[in-house]
Amino acid sequence: MPGPKDRFPNPFLPKAPWNGLEQYREPLCYELKGQAFQLVMDNGHAYALHFLSEEMIAWGEPGKALRWDTSECLKLDDVTYFVNWAVFGAPLRTCLTLVLDLKADLVTAVYAQIGAVKTCPYLVTNEIIFGAIKTPGKPLNTMRHAYTPDLVGRNIFWRYSSNFGITHAFITEHFLRVPIGQPRELPPDATPEEIAERDKEYERRKQHLFEIPAFYIKIREDVYFFGFIEETECRLDPTLCGNSLIMVMDTNKIHDVGRCFASDYENHYAPQNFVFSAFGAFHDTPDLIDGMPSPYRIF
Repeated sequence: MPGPKDRFPNPFLPKAPWNGLEQYREPLCYELKGQAFQLVMDNGHAYALHFLSEEMIAWGEPGKALRWDTSECLKLDDVTYFVNWAVFGAPLRTCLTLVLDLKADLVTAVYAQIGAVKTCPYLVTNEIIFGAIKTPGKPLNTMRHAYTPDLVGRNIFWRYSSNFGITHAFITEHFLRVPIGQPRELPPDATPEEIAERDKEYERRKQHLFEIPAFYIKIREDVYFFGFIEETECRLDPTLCGNSLIMVMDTNKIHDVGRCFASDYENHYAPQNFVFSAFGAFHDTPDLIDGMPSPYRIF
């Protein structure tokens, strides 16, 4: 596993060893080391979760042998922790991600797999499971995090690295789009060939709408858990990768922490599972996508 020097690369290196999402990732959080949680989930199962060290966890159903896995944790705020790990030795590539809400003693989990859809072998499937954290001496909270329309109609631009930023446009309660934006700016002395290539690239963007299934869950006021699967292109071409990205964000600070569970299409489908973070800004500038009918779905 990469060490600290690999995880926090020098941005002035001639060949950056990070990918487009990891450069501005904040340090991992080790505050949960030594703590244990009892998670009572709405799928009818309860789980013990022990943070044995900075990275090692033991988890499983009470009364059964616990699994040991290596996790990563990022902290959104003093009561919200984002925990992610791959399930070692599972028949299919499997990833578990938790949002631990210590203010309300609630938990929301995402159980993700790659390989469950035989016709799209690199498509990620997500199962979202709500639950509560059992705290000694306190009744189990019967409230739950819940799906919300709060974000619909808003756009957020995220800056993930010095050379990668993206806007998420929350167009409906179940779908997300990436705005087409404006043609790239060129220097005043751009050649006719460079202008023609820029215009050609812009026309391609207008003809190819990036629209994907998404979910939006409210943790508390100004804190949301959201994610999406890059499913649309994968179903059109199963050799592509339907990757999954999920984040918990603070819309007051416009800050997110998240994870990417994926296959690297450009590197022989190499497995990917890493955490990231970013700051952003609301970016509600009108865009061509605002009024576009979907070429993929009826809604």
